[in-house]
Amino acid sequence: MIKRAGTYELETRVNMKGGPGAVTLEKYFNKEDFGGPHVRVCSKLILPPGSGIGLHAHEGEDEVYIVVQGKGQ
Repeated sequence: MIKRAGTYELETRVNMKGGPGAVTLEKYFNKEDFGGPHVRVCSKLILPPGSGIGLHAHEGEDEVYIVVQGKGQ
């Protein structure tokens, strides 16, 4: 599967999981793009200063954050 930069689906969520502000998801891959049960989503999340994602649990899956600019808490 090949996807070109700039063609990804964008979604903005306000108060994501109860967090402040708005978060934009740049969706690289969705569950439907894969045949196996282990990948649900692969996205780049853009969090402007002051925005955040509320506390939440993940059951039976992992979540990885890579901070490429700024600082995360």
